[in-house]
Amino acid sequence: MIRGVVLIVAAAVVFAASVAVIAVAPMMTTLDMVPGPSDDVIQSMYNHALDCSFVDDDKFDWGTRVCARGDSYTCAEYSHPARIWAACNSTCNSYAMKRIERDIAEADDYHWDSERHFNDSWWVVCEWEAIKRLPELCNGTFHPSFPESSRNVDPSEHERYEMVLPDTTWDSCNSHAFCTVGLEDDGSLATYVRAVVEHYSWVASPGVAKENVFKYFDKWCAAGVLAAIDDGSFDPTAQSKDWPKLYPSS
Repeated sequence: MIRGVVLIVAAAVVFAASVAVIAVAPMMTTLDMVPGPSDDVIQSMYNHALDCSFVDDDKFDWGTRVCARGDSYTCAEYSHPARIWAACNSTCNSYAMKRIERDIAEADDYHWDSERHFNDSWWVVCEWEAIKRLPELCNGTFHPSFPESSRNVDPSEHERYEMVLPDTTWDSCNSHAFCTVGLEDDGSLATYVRAVVEHYSWVASPGVAKENVFKYFDKWCAAGVLAAIDDGSFDPTAQSKDWPKLYPSS
């Protein structure tokens, strides 16, 4: 009987210890996240000015007036390569697009009656999401999913509305989409996003790099390129001089 009690007590101690270990396991919250990007190569490209701390807040989120209206304008007024349009056109609010087209026809300005443009377009978010999940975009299985929230890493509720880079000023909505979708919790760029941004190291902003992916879609979707990015052997500098040419020839 005593031996049985000892075994029960020992089991209880082991169980309690395991519970204690589980209880103290850290959970990642917005307080633990790093604003990023934390990648040294990326930061050296932009003289450490590529900083998501001031453009990742909820105040720039999609479904709000400014970014939603801007994305609807992008949907309505810009031409898009066929593959990305097929993948992301569902993120464009067709009603808002028609209202914007009417505004431009009547007043040559899509802000003509801006109060009407409350909508849910989130085109730029979808573009970065497609790059983050590039293999799915390439094989036709990509379906966009609306991000549940912004990263909203401290500092929050600031008054800065743009990201000032060495060669351009990147507006809040485009940089917010990049910071919301392209970063992991530890501040590093997602694998395929990092490959794209590093490869187009000479462009003024990651937004320009993004557009080049869709322009040279078939080259980025080459099996050897995807495999090299996935296994870490992708050399953005060497690839830009060798095969396949993922950049303009001019």
